Amino acid sequence: MSDSAPPLPSELVRTDVSWTPAANRAVELLVDSARDLLVQRETDSPDVGQICDRAGVTRTTFYRYFRDRQSIFAAVNASFVADCAALVRSIQWSIGPGADGAYLENVIT
Repeated sequence: MSDSAPPLPSELVRTDVSWTPAANRAVELLVDSARDLLVQRETDSPDVGQICDRAGVTRTTFYRYFRDRQSIFAAVNASFVADCAALVRSIQWSIGPGADGAYLENVIT
């Protein structure tokens, strides 16, 4: 398999790994699992074991892609911001050009 870009900004994930589609999927599972644990308030600050259990991966897999627990929380935050920006863009697209569209463009840039 050929390498691809990491699914998150390089400052949030380890850069010394081979970014294959399977690696990207593992990172997505980990980030989604951490986000789910935080959103569902199953714990105030999930540990690596809880995140891995939820994602169905090992701690070795976690540390292959993330430096520590704080880095996955930063990745969750980046993912959330990207989702919000996409939502704002879709709203802007649906209302069309004009004053409101210009305002939304300023919000996301």
